[in-house]
Amino acid sequence: MNNSKIDRLILDDGWRGTLTRVLGIALVYLGMKFLPDAVAWLSAHTSLSPMSAKQTERHGAILLVFKFVFGVALALEAIRSLYVLLLKRKRTGDAGNLKK
Repeated sequence: MNNSKIDRLILDDGWRGTLTRVLGIALVYLGMKFLPDAVAWLSAHTSLSPMSAKQTERHGAILLVFKFVFGVALALEAIRSLYVLLLKRKRTGDAGNLKK
């Protein structure tokens, strides 16, 4: 199976993978946050129908779920990064530098 460059970036264990995953999650969150504004702009300039009042009311609850998922994903990435950093130090025999 052939992996693309993006797949390799996402699956990278180092800082590039972490940065790629966090940026991807942040872009999805920002997309959801500004979705009503984007739909309103598109409906004003195209024949797209605007969001109804009911959809706009529900957007706050949906955005709350996305905020929670974004926060959990950031926390997991931070924990994973620390784990990988400590694991690399342990493998190279540099773990003694952590004690002061």
